[in-house]
Amino acid sequence: MQRRVDQLVPGKSGGVVLSTFHRFCSQLLRREGQAIGLSNHYVIYDEHDQKDLIKESLAELNLDEKNSSPGCCWD
Repeated sequence: MQRRVDQLVPGKSGGVVLSTFHRFCSQLLRREGQAIGLSNHYVIYDEHDQKDLIKESLAELNLDEKNSSPGCCWD
């Protein structure tokens, strides 16, 4: 993305921050998250990670996954 902008405006894109929305927010939270009580070592879980965590938690609580239907809200 940076290269494309450099080609469009040669020599004038040095001060422009280019990023996806998700990367920008992630970097902002890592830098400033402590102001809202967030560790800078936080983790963002995707859907697969979330389901795995729920399944792991159910197993630790000795609850049957079939009765609890993990992932029911994401499918």
